[in-house]
Amino acid sequence: MRISKPFQDGTYACGRLHVAQSSVFIQVFFDKRLKHKLTELTVDIKNSLLDALKTVDWIYQSTQRCATIKVKKMTFCVGYPEELLKDNYVKVYYQWLHLDGNEYFWKLNVKISKFFRMNFVEKLDAPPFIKDYFEDHASTDGLKAYYIRNEKSIEMPAGVLQDKLFDPDRP
Repeated sequence: MRISKPFQDGTYACGRLHVAQSSVFIQVFFDKRLKHKLTELTVDIKNSLLDALKTVDWIYQSTQRCATIKVKKMTFCVGYPEELLKDNYVKVYYQWLHLDGNEYFWKLNVKISKFFRMNFVEKLDAPPFIKDYFEDHASTDGLKAYYIRNEKSIEMPAGVLQDKLFDPDRP
């Protein structure tokens, strides 16, 4: 059986290590001002929405109260979780994963798969949302912002905050 180039050089295996990959991207290539500027913008949008809900007269008061509560509970994940900047946090996350660059792809893949299975089993004992938040929001390479209904969260990965899509100096 012939193995394609991405599998030979391990890029597929590295792509599955999104927390480490995102940490390196943020520390080396990402301009931190972008996150700060967009965080300000999202807070302004949230406050504007709350102000608009106060002045709306065409919806029932009970609906208005529910909408206000929902907007107040809404969270944002702009750019990346702050834990990605802490080397120690990423090391602790991967503490049970030991990879050797001289191993064949299949062995690396088996080790990575085992790591994710063990990580999943460990999460079964943890309180919900605490363990999942960092891992779920650590991927920075996405190019679309979206709303996660069950978390009441707006996700804006660092990939969205690049030059062509977002510039903090533009009006």
